[in-house]
Amino acid sequence: MFPLAGIFLAEVLNFIPKIGGKNLSDEERATMKEVLLKKTVTSNEDILEFAIRNRNIQKSAE
Repeated sequence: MFPLAGIFLAEVLNFIPKIGGKNLSDEERATMKEVLLKKTVTSNEDILEFAIRNRNIQKSAE
């Protein structure tokens, strides 16, 4: 359930740069997009890693 919630949260957080990036220059906007892309990829990797880890823990407990 929690990995799915993390993915839904990522969709909600997608609107932040649209709201906050309106008053930025093109260079600042490009930097913001690059940073957000890195953070999104890292968050998705973490979600996947913990989902796999939790599944393995459940299997070993049974």
